[in-house]
Amino acid sequence: MKLFLFTIIFLISVVGVSPAIKADEIYTVIIKKHEEKQQSRWTLADWLATKQRISLMDQWLALNTESNLFEFVLSYDKFNFKQTRDLTSSSSTEGYFSGKAFFTFLGLEGGVGDSQKLFDTDSYNLNLRLLGGSQQSTHLNLQYGVLNAKDELGNRFSPNFFGVDFELYLLSFLGGNFKYSNSSSESSNSITYHNRKREYGVFIDIWFLRFYYQKSINNHFYNGEKINQNGEKIGMALYF
Repeated sequence: MKLFLFTIIFLISVVGVSPAIKADEIYTVIIKKHEEKQQSRWTLADWLATKQRISLMDQWLALNTESNLFEFVLSYDKFNFKQTRDLTSSSSTEGYFSGKAFFTFLGLEGGVGDSQKLFDTDSYNLNLRLLGGSQQSTHLNLQYGVLNAKDELGNRFSPNFFGVDFELYLLSFLGGNFKYSNSSSESSNSITYHNRKREYGVFIDIWFLRFYYQKSINNHFYNGEKINQNGEKIGMALYF
């Protein structure tokens, strides 16, 4: 401490200024330089933390780097379901064809269904991939689009919908998926309609071919009435 005070007094005497005026300024300069040295000080703990951050960044980039600029997917499935309405139920089948076109993490999707029951539906939407380097890898997509539905009376509804599409690979060729969508309400001839759908299942990839199985819960809310179409989907997809 004596040495520290002697150093300050010596510096003051060298510059030839009043101790009462310059002592605080010199002390501030010394403290500031000490803090700068402390901030730039390299430690083993800092190096390990930086190495871990870089490793996590590299891992994230490896998982999410786009492997292809363009990607296309074509799929077709059969939906075997039981429709429940007014405490009565009946079985039916719907074929559904869909196509997707992606440019890096943005995609367009469209699908057409042919139901033998109450609603014929088709849809088109945008996809924003938040996670994953391609559609044939673990990925998470946000979706927004339009659902077109037609009832038995010929009334047409076109509500907007949002959704999520998540796929997780458990092995290099085997994985599971989950999809959810919910639409807004739309009116036609004083009849209101909206839709909510959940799907989950498993898939097997063989090169560019995929075979999948899904459980589907499709709820139509039609003029205050809830119509359920619950069943199973079996389909195939082509990736290129």
